[in-house]
Amino acid sequence: FAPDPKRRALLTEASRVAAATARMVAYGGKDPDAVVYPDRRWQWAFVGGSYLFDSQGYENVDRRAAFAYAATGNTPAMASKVVGAGSQYMWTPRDSKGNYLDGKKSYRLRIPANPPVKDFWSVIVYDAKSRSMLQNGQRFPSVSLYSKPDANADGSIDVYFGPNAPPGKDRNWVKTLPDRGWFPILRFYGPLQPFFDKTWQPEDIVEVFN
Repeated sequence: FAPDPKRRALLTEASRVAAATARMVAYGGKDPDAVVYPDRRWQWAFVGGSYLFDSQGYENVDRRAAFAYAATGNTPAMASKVVGAGSQYMWTPRDSKGNYLDGKKSYRLRIPANPPVKDFWSVIVYDAKSRSMLQNGQRFPSVSLYSKPDANADGSIDVYFGPNAPPGKDRNWVKTLPDRGWFPILRFYGPLQPFFDKTWQPEDIVEVFN
């Protein structure tokens, strides 16, 4: 394969357009089926319930591109929804007001008491540009059941994101980088019925002012 200069230029431009298109449908898409809760910003990472992205009767290339851009490949197992087994994921690139999450700012996510999981839950932070886990100097850019975060009196857990930890909240904090956008994936391993029937719902991420 040895493209001439004209074809090389076309291929280079096509790759740029493709990357920009995938970025747009991942971070700015308006697919109604991606919405988890109608009054909140959380979205399904894997939209449509088909690992072939053909639940509408055709292959939805926007859904496939958004998932491949923000996440990874997929398998038939990802389309399975079994109470108490497997895993489910939701994510959001925006705060409660609809603004994109900014590494310079500080935020709070309140996870209500009794997350509906048989195994464990976690919140992992990703770099919006690379889509890999945020390289922030922490061993893991996450808070989870296993990291034993402090709980509030009602059993809810506040997870904080920002360049600096709120005083006394290091166990509940993920460091963000001022020059990077970011997004979290909220993961449920062994999801239970309240996850599927949506009687348990996480709050939106809210900006807080230190």
